[in-house]
Amino acid sequence: MAKSRNTKKLVSGREQSVDALFSTESFALDYYQREYVWEEPQVARLINDLSRKFLAQWSEEHSLRDVSSYDPYFRLYC
Repeated sequence: MAKSRNTKKLVSGREQSVDALFSTESFALDYYQREYVWEEPQVARLINDLSRKFLAQWSEEHSLRDVSSYDPYFRLYC
């Protein structure tokens, strides 16, 4: 008989601001992931990756509507 998965809430792939993401949610890491620590170089790399992805599409002439249709940083494939 297969064991049922733990009923923890998974992180959603929907788009939202960083502020919204962390203002209403709390997150926990599984025990096997806890040894990894984000330090300044890892955070800087993530911010640079996000910035590069956004700025490659950005134009001063774009409206908020245009920006909302930019390619996401990642895609979910189901």
